[in-house]
Amino acid sequence: MKAQPTLPISGRRKVWRALPSALVLICMIVASPSLCAASGVWSVEHAASRVGFVTSFGGVRVAGDFPRWDAQIRFDPRDLSRASVVAVLDMRAVRTGNPDQEQALPTAVFFDATAFPQARFEAHTFRALGGDRYVAQGNLTLRGVTRPLTLPFTLSISNGVATMNGQAAISRLAFGVGQNEWKATDTLPDQVTATVSIRARLLP
Repeated sequence: MKAQPTLPISGRRKVWRALPSALVLICMIVASPSLCAASGVWSVEHAASRVGFVTSFGGVRVAGDFPRWDAQIRFDPRDLSRASVVAVLDMRAVRTGNPDQEQALPTAVFFDATAFPQARFEAHTFRALGGDRYVAQGNLTLRGVTRPLTLPFTLSISNGVATMNGQAAISRLAFGVGQNEWKATDTLPDQVTATVSIRARLLP
């Protein structure tokens, strides 16, 4: 049986050095963008991000946010079928700039953060609406209640850094936020606007 010819050691080293460039070229020519893209996994830059809400109290605007939260994000605009987000908020801490509100909101009357310390938003369905507009369809779990939530958002990506802004209307009473006299909506409206602003960096 005739032996197969082999490259000398120096030749094999040259092949291995050239292999990464060859793979990139193959991706550019014949492979789909989703196969050649980066991981699609994003790391949130918390210092430049915010998850909060806007409502009113007695006709006066109230804006707050949650200082402790995290999100696992997988998103490639070219392959939305694999996109997903799981965001978890610590409901035991909320900031509004008003000490009375910050003390009251985690109690059993509102968030009941002792019994339900976390809120969770999870989405696996995303649609492109054109331009930089998208919509995520998922579920929000708050105060032990899970309801569908649609979150429209805008997204821009430049040099591996993404900026996302979105907001969605939420019925607080659907989640039991506001017990006893706070079920009334004359002073505290039922509809609350959830706001999301995220800056994230693409992982290699």
